[in-house]
Amino acid sequence: VWLLWSAPGAAGWDGALTALRGYAIAVLSFVAGIRWGGAFLSDKAPRVFLLSVIPSLLAWMTVFLPPVLALAILAMTFAAQGAWDVIAAQNGEVPAWYGELRMRITVLVVGALLVAIIAHG
Repeated sequence: VWLLWSAPGAAGWDGALTALRGYAIAVLSFVAGIRWGGAFLSDKAPRVFLLSVIPSLLAWMTVFLPPVLALAILAMTFAAQGAWDVIAAQNGEVPAWYGELRMRITVLVVGALLVAIIAHG
């Protein structure tokens, strides 16, 4: 997000938004992959395998969208993935510490994406 304010001109904005989008896609794919890997320990494995690839697919589709729309979809997908992880922690499906960590990460990342949307829009 710091890049958005420090980047000079439109070219700097485009580069900063591209970097933020790439970072969001990578992190969202990573946290979705954690859930996919955790499905091996679950009796709900087929459902979790299927659901855990959706955030990554949505994230990667944003490469082809205009920046503000892409950032909005990434923010919503991060929020949904974070909520799923927090609820899973509350239900004992993942460790409690992971739910707490995911809550913090979700607030930070969604906040950064929203700041970028506001700054760009």
